[in-house]
Amino acid sequence: MSAFHLLEDGSMIASFRFHSGHKFCGGSKYQGTQLAIIRFNEGGDIIWQKCFTEGAQSIVSIEPYDGGFVCMGSSNKEVPGKGRFMRFWALIIDKDGEVLREHLVGDARKYPETVICASVCPDGGFIIGGKVTVTSSFPGESYEIDMLVKKVSKEGELEWQVTDHQAFWEQVCSITPSKFGGYIAGGYRQFKGDKVPERKGTAWVWKISEKGKIKWHKNYGSGHYDYISGLIETEQGDIVCMGRETGREDIRHGNCGSQGFWIAGLTRDGHIKWENFLMNRGVGTGAYQISHAIYPLKEGGFLIGGVDVSNLRTSKLWVGSFSADGVLRAEETAGERTCHGVYYIAPKGNKYFVTGWNQGYNTFHDGKLDIPEFDTWTMEVELKTISGEPESANLSDTSLSHTVSYESQKENGPHLHVQVHAPQEQSLHVYPNPAKDFVNIDLTEKKADVSVTIYNMRGKVIMQTEASGTSLVTLEVGGLKSGTYMVLVTADGVSKNMRLIKT
Repeated sequence: MSAFHLLEDGSMIASFRFHSGHKFCGGSKYQGTQLAIIRFNEGGDIIWQKCFTEGAQSIVSIEPYDGGFVCMGSSNKEVPGKGRFMRFWALIIDKDGEVLREHLVGDARKYPETVICASVCPDGGFIIGGKVTVTSSFPGESYEIDMLVKKVSKEGELEWQVTDHQAFWEQVCSITPSKFGGYIAGGYRQFKGDKVPERKGTAWVWKISEKGKIKWHKNYGSGHYDYISGLIETEQGDIVCMGRETGREDIRHGNCGSQGFWIAGLTRDGHIKWENFLMNRGVGTGAYQISHAIYPLKEGGFLIGGVDVSNLRTSKLWVGSFSADGVLRAEETAGERTCHGVYYIAPKGNKYFVTGWNQGYNTFHDGKLDIPEFDTWTMEVELKTISGEPESANLSDTSLSHTVSYESQKENGPHLHVQVHAPQEQSLHVYPNPAKDFVNIDLTEKKADVSVTIYNMRGKVIMQTEASGTSLVTLEVGGLKSGTYMVLVTADGVSKNMRLIKT
């Protein structure tokens, strides 16, 4: 688990967790995870680093705070007279990494609390989301997991907390203060036995008042393992959430229901205004996109980052640009063997700074996953408008151009390297677009092996063809229904996604 924050001077503060055997932070006194907070300059060199080895700690969010920063997460650091157990941890540091003060807030209970998300509130306090283990009332089970939301004051005092014992396993994965009062939380619930909702979906959104009362909660999705991994609130009060949806009967993955990336726009009271479901469109080899970061674009729409997952051997980093109503406009993948993905997106001049981390990249030995090393990486992406051919001069679409940098580390710890790039030229064209009876795929030069696949916006393959030794592929699309489609072109191993409008 990692957290990041980009500073105005181009440097970055990041936190990383290490397994107890990693040498970067030294030995772990209590055989738990080790934690480092590191500040990098714009060139990727470490300015300072602080290590925490007193037990199990994690940081899930870093935000500016009182002229410095607050790092929010969990810690089982011992508190005199109150024992050692997992509780909310807020560490306030200055720009040089010196600890100004810290808060450890939690009930002394038998089972631990896990902080998964946290934000600073307008009053300087903290809102925390996660889960707590409780004694189970379900036959044959010793414990269950409840969602947990708590509000902590700026002085580190618990003001209120909410748990909701409605499912066998539930947790909050994303939480934010609402511009219109109270808080919005997203996550999931999983059910057992007769604990089944009217709808099958287990992705969940809660609206919680400023005093800690649940005002409403709604579920979404069509499968058993739906979840919401991130959400934001627009200036108009709409909620945009993203995550995974499973169980779609019209698209199968292996012997189970489909697993796909899901993005939805909700009204202020949780009703769906629009949604989009994407799956198995040939981006990388992914079966679905796990997404962690979402950022609203100035020109409208959203930039979303995550990881395109098939298995640990072939997963890829993923960034996608979406319109304001959830239509995928452009996407890029990079790397492979990604166990994690994009965790943070921030504007940087006329580009966007994207960063995250991998665990397990290039660490497969004799067919087994070994994790003695990890990679940190950054990407700078630029959104640019691509004009069509003369026949479709009224068409404009958005493309992502990027550079990505990896650093494999063993003994030296995390290292960040930032590359600034010039926009790449578009080398593929689809025209006419909009299309009525046929569409041309112009490759600009001859390619030995070409495949073209057309998907509908639900990820279903509609048309597929292959060619060799050509620079132009023509497809008859007169039989397609009117609407928007995604076209995946792979030419000599290089893939590109484009949008096609069929009239």
